[in-house]
Amino acid sequence: MAQFEFNGSELVKCKLDRGEKEVVIPEGVTKLAKRLFKGRKSIVKVTLPEGILEIGEQAFFECPALESCNLPDSLTLIGQNAFEGCTALTDITLPSGNVQVLTKAFSGCTGITSVEIPQGWNCVPHSMFQECTNLRHVTIPEGVMEIQGNAFNGCVSLEEVELPESLIKIWGGAFSGSGIRSIRIPAKVTEAWGEPFSNCAQLKKIEYAVFPKIGTKLMDDLKKMLLKEHQLADAVDAADNVPDEFRKYTDWIRKGAVFPREEDLHWPEEIISKLKYDDYVLIMNTCSCINMSLYHVIGNEYTDSKDESYNYCSKAPHYLKLEDHFKWMMTDDRALRAYRYENGKLAETKELSQQLYNSWVYEGCVDEVILRNEFGLEPQDQQWREKFAEALEKAEKFRKTLVYACYMNDTPAIIERAKTANKSELNRSFEYFGTPLSFCAKYDNLEGFKALCEAGADLNKKITGRTVSPFGEAISHSPRILWYILEQYPTLFEENFGNWNGGIFWCDDRDLIDYMAQRYGTDDLKSCYFPLLVQSSVDLERLKYLADHNVDCNHYVDPYYKYTALGFAQFKYEQYPNEDHRIALEILTELAMRQG
Repeated sequence: MAQFEFNGSELVKCKLDRGEKEVVIPEGVTKLAKRLFKGRKSIVKVTLPEGILEIGEQAFFECPALESCNLPDSLTLIGQNAFEGCTALTDITLPSGNVQVLTKAFSGCTGITSVEIPQGWNCVPHSMFQECTNLRHVTIPEGVMEIQGNAFNGCVSLEEVELPESLIKIWGGAFSGSGIRSIRIPAKVTEAWGEPFSNCAQLKKIEYAVFPKIGTKLMDDLKKMLLKEHQLADAVDAADNVPDEFRKYTDWIRKGAVFPREEDLHWPEEIISKLKYDDYVLIMNTCSCINMSLYHVIGNEYTDSKDESYNYCSKAPHYLKLEDHFKWMMTDDRALRAYRYENGKLAETKELSQQLYNSWVYEGCVDEVILRNEFGLEPQDQQWREKFAEALEKAEKFRKTLVYACYMNDTPAIIERAKTANKSELNRSFEYFGTPLSFCAKYDNLEGFKALCEAGADLNKKITGRTVSPFGEAISHSPRILWYILEQYPTLFEENFGNWNGGIFWCDDRDLIDYMAQRYGTDDLKSCYFPLLVQSSVDLERLKYLADHNVDCNHYVDPYYKYTALGFAQFKYEQYPNEDHRIALEILTELAMRQG
């Protein structure tokens, strides 16, 4: 029979007899401690008492035999990863009370086939059912206003979901990688950011009850999604009229988008036709500046075209003639592209990887590498060949380093090279791009990040004279890594983020922000009102968070702007009299009145 150990009303330990499969938690217990049953392989059924308030973080993490666990309505908190990996869990009846569910509560529960979100819930929490691969039926009631990030990510059996009319926001990755075939976006939705339907191979129809207006956040979200998910251009539909401007945008998407417009393929032909020879390769980079190189092709060799009109210069005739076009390429296109001309006509266009063909990797020979790899061409001049071979040897040596593997986000290479890397290699920086740890944080590569930490990489390592660091990149790109640092390196986490230091308030993981608020309070967040409002746009979500937590907006005066939060909101609304700034002003007016 199970033996229990308590700390007040918290159950902190449970010792089971050999072969014991069922656990009945005693009456009076209000909290299950963190990791209480983590990894227990024998437990099949758990009965929780009425009156229990909290299930701690990872309380049932990876209990592969757990088939049943009741969730009383008294629950106020289901912790992070509480039931993650409970692959035998088939039936869950979620509590209908005012419960906070932290990230990945039921992630990886592949036995769950049906879920009903209770009446009274206002959101489907972060990553709640991520990778629940057999989940087929979901009921989301009226009153739910948000489907948070990755809520149904990887639910490949989920083919249909009816979204409630109360829905306002769909967070990044909400249905990414799921099996949904069609989706209707209700009229009240104002945001659907972060590619909520990425990698949905079966998705054929996205219908908007009211089509997004040009210039709104919802329209911007839609355009960004289609730019990365080209196949969805044919799926977008609406109950009302679709604007012509958007139809032109989808036409552009259908034609490839990465080769943006017809004129981007053919604009050089006028100049090519006036040159001495017929066969050329033009390499054009618009990622950070306009940079063009033209090479004359002779068989399987090439030489410099010696055509000065193609050397980048803002006063060159071809640049002045096409200045508006080049500006468009710089702001919207930002591509590394190669055009091959045969007999004076465009024969081939290649979209190239800026990451792969980085001029800092192939210093002095990036064009040569492109011409060899993409077109099978070699320099005609012998001296040129020798210089190319020397530069390429240096580049290939760098490509074998740990920092390059991290730069390319090559997880197997990272893990393998980390095993034998010395301290210098573990902390090496690649120009101004980053260090091994900061690259893994940037790419949300938790597996690689762990391997580097375990090998002894320095979490505090920054680029000399710059702010690129593992902590900063994790805030911007990887809440998972922030949680890992918090759990495995609590002292470093405290040093970097304690009392809201290090910009952690800008992390997109609401659960982590809630954790910080519980640990440090919210008094030190009052200065965040001004970064939120200082730009022409407003981060209403974080602003509402500050207001909901009653952060003082009357007594803090910004040392630079000399405004209180409310005064600053009034100033910005006069400058930008749009809906978001009006809402921001309302929020702060109400908060200021509440605080007297």
